[in-house]
Amino acid sequence: SLPLDQTKRDPGAARDSFNEFAQLTSRYPNSRYSPDAKQRMIYLRNLLASYEIHVADYYLTRQAYVAAANRGRYVVENFQETPSVGDGLAVMVESYQRLHLDDLAATSLEVLKTNYPNHPQLADGKFTPRQAEADNRSWLSKATLGLIDGSAPLPPGQTRADQDIKKQYQDAKDSIPKELLPENQAELDKQAEKDAEAKGTKSRSWFSYMTLGLFD
Repeated sequence: SLPLDQTKRDPGAARDSFNEFAQLTSRYPNSRYSPDAKQRMIYLRNLLASYEIHVADYYLTRQAYVAAANRGRYVVENFQETPSVGDGLAVMVESYQRLHLDDLAATSLEVLKTNYPNHPQLADGKFTPRQAEADNRSWLSKATLGLIDGSAPLPPGQTRADQDIKKQYQDAKDSIPKELLPENQAELDKQAEKDAEAKGTKSRSWFSYMTLGLFD
C-alpha cells in the first residue's frame, strides 16, 4: 500500500505537476483555471519542501551531517515562503553543531530565532537537537557516516584516508534508498566515471569522497 505521509513519497509526480501548473499560469494568466492552478502550486511547493526535510532527517539519523546541512540549506534557498524553511534552518543548526562549525551554527540559529521564534526545536531561546548524539566520534567520522574506523594494514603507497574514504563513499551511496537519490543519478554516475577516466582515479580528492561529491 502507498504511504499515507505524502512527504515521504517519490516527489517526481509532484514536481512534474508543479511544472505543468507553472506553464499553465505563465501561458494563460487570465484563464479561469489560473487561480486554482496557483493554489495547487502552493500546495505542491510545500510538499516538495517537506520531502527535502524528510531526506535531511534521514541524513541526520545516519549522522551524515554534511549531507543534512546541504539539504537544509537547499530548502532555505529554494523554498522561501514555505513552512519548511524553519525546519531547514533547524537542520542546518543541528548539522553545523555536530560538525563543530560554531560560526555557521550560530548564524543559522540567530536566523531561526529571529524569523521562527516559535519553532518546535526552540525552547526559551535554546535549541534542542532533533536527533540525539549517539557517540563521541570525530568530525571526520560523523561527516562520513561513521565508516572511517578500520585498522587493516595499508597497501604500499596508500594512506588511511584514501582507503577508508573510498570505502565509505561506496558503502554510503549503496545504502541510500533509491527514492532519495536524484532522478538523474544514473547519468551522474556515468559522467563521474568519464571524468575519473579522463583525470585518472587518483585525481579525486579525499574531501570529495568524504562529502559524497556535494562540493565538487
